[in-house]
Amino acid sequence: MRNFISNMSLRGQLIISSVILIAALFAMVIGVLQYSQKQTLLEKAQLEQNTGLRILTSTFMDQFDDIAVSYGADGAVTSVNWDAIPAFDDHRLIDRVGAISGETATVFVWDQGAGDFIRRTTNIIKPNGERAVGTPLGTTNPVFDVVRNKQTFRGEAVILGKPYLTIYEPVIDSRGDVIGIFYVGVERTRIDAALASSFWLGSGTAAAIILVGAASLAVLISWLLHPLSILADRISQVAQGHLHETIPFIARKDQIGAIAKEISGFQDELKRAEAVKQASETAQAEQAFAVSALRDALEKLAKQDLMVRVSARYGESFPQDYAALRDDFNQFVTHLSQTISDIGSIADEVERIGQSIGAESAELATRVESQAKTLAGSATSLNRLTEETTQIVQKADQADAAATRSQSLSSDSRTALEAAMQSIGRIEASSGEITKIIGVIEDIAFQTNLLALNAGVEAARAGDAGRGFAVVASEVRGLAKNATDSAKEIKALISTSAAEIQSGNKLVQNTGLKLGEVLEHVESLGGLVSDIAQSVRRQASDLDEINGSVRTLDNMTQKNASMVEQTGTAVRFLRDESLRLSDSLKGFRTPQRAAREQNKGNFSIIDNTSHKATGT
Repeated sequence: MRNFISNMSLRGQLIISSVILIAALFAMVIGVLQYSQKQTLLEKAQLEQNTGLRILTSTFMDQFDDIAVSYGADGAVTSVNWDAIPAFDDHRLIDRVGAISGETATVFVWDQGAGDFIRRTTNIIKPNGERAVGTPLGTTNPVFDVVRNKQTFRGEAVILGKPYLTIYEPVIDSRGDVIGIFYVGVERTRIDAALASSFWLGSGTAAAIILVGAASLAVLISWLLHPLSILADRISQVAQGHLHETIPFIARKDQIGAIAKEISGFQDELKRAEAVKQASETAQAEQAFAVSALRDALEKLAKQDLMVRVSARYGESFPQDYAALRDDFNQFVTHLSQTISDIGSIADEVERIGQSIGAESAELATRVESQAKTLAGSATSLNRLTEETTQIVQKADQADAAATRSQSLSSDSRTALEAAMQSIGRIEASSGEITKIIGVIEDIAFQTNLLALNAGVEAARAGDAGRGFAVVASEVRGLAKNATDSAKEIKALISTSAAEIQSGNKLVQNTGLKLGEVLEHVESLGGLVSDIAQSVRRQASDLDEINGSVRTLDNMTQKNASMVEQTGTAVRFLRDESLRLSDSLKGFRTPQRAAREQNKGNFSIIDNTSHKATGT
């Protein structure tokens, strides 16, 4: 369907779209009208049912006085009270209700044995033509439960297989039990028939309107789209290259005029594009000519022919826009040729300098190697001298330590000698005190002897009574004599000791003087030894620095030797590269090289001729 519509013309698409839109609108209108009419018919049926129920109750109230009916504010029946529903001999009363209301009507009676509501009188006819009297309501009918709950049922119900719009009003006795039902209803088919008739009438009217509208739209759309057809034809002509046709409808102020203006602008753009295309083709032809000429020159340049030029043979036919490119190429080749020649000269000079540097590097390597050997010998001698100096330093340190110990011992000896001299002085003083004490003892002994002598004299005078005392006095005199003798001996010994002590004291003093002189010489000798040790240590430190400097010089010499070797390698590599560069440059054909080769050929002829003349 979509492909079918897309293959149609715009006119056909607009007509079909308009017809479909109108049909959809009419369908919506008809649907709304049908719904509105259906609601109206249902409301009308409900009013008719309320009226029919009032007719039913009024008719039966006229016939039976014990019926009580209540009405609402809108006049609708709200309740029916009747203590007993009688048996009906005929059905004229119910038929009269149907004749007045035009609806079906029924009076149901509750059958306790059947447990259901039974139609006692009705104007409903069964399909066989008989009245539906004695038929039950049905306990499965939705109406049953509603009525049993003493409520009014309003709505659609199926009666004997046919749909009805109904009202079932329960009949309640004085005990409040539901004993029956007043029913009124209208067949649903009547409403459906009315709706169908209205639908087909509306549909026919809508179809006629749609047909008339479609025809009118076809004419109107054809008239409106005619300028577009003309513009489409102009677009086709423009697409075929007819760019000078006049575009119509440009003066219009609507969308057609806007489209015409856009087409005219597009036509102008195509004209300008055509002019640009022609200019581009001319430029491409000139570019192709210039590129071809440059490609030929580049091919020769790729073959290392630096004598190539985009020559003047192209003359005036060479595109002027590419003349600068031609001149730049020729100038580039000229500069490149000169550069290649300069590089060749530089390569030759580098080769010559490399040979010279190589020879000097070899000589320098020999000198550096000799210097390294000399430094190695000097370093060995310095190492031995350093080791010997280290030993001297150790011995000087030992001598310094011994001198320090000698000074300490001399100082201790002086202290001990002074202590001895002090002790001798104290002994001499003690000897003097002992002599004094001995003098006292002699005096005491002398006095004791006198006392003993006196005691003897007194004992002699006493006679026998003093004989014992005379013996004691004699013993005391003997002891005094012994004490005197001992004191004399001790005094003599002490005198001798004092003399010896005085002599020893003099000797000790002399020894102290001599020992002081010795200590002075030892201290002087210790200072000299310490100075010698410090001098030896300074010399050892200086030798270590000299030895380190020699080692550094040796390392630097070895590095110099390595650098000389690396320099020689680099020089050889540079010479080889310059030779390779010279070989590579020989492939280029330059005016300078061509002239040099020509001159070299002439020199070779002269040299060969001279050699032959010398040989003969």
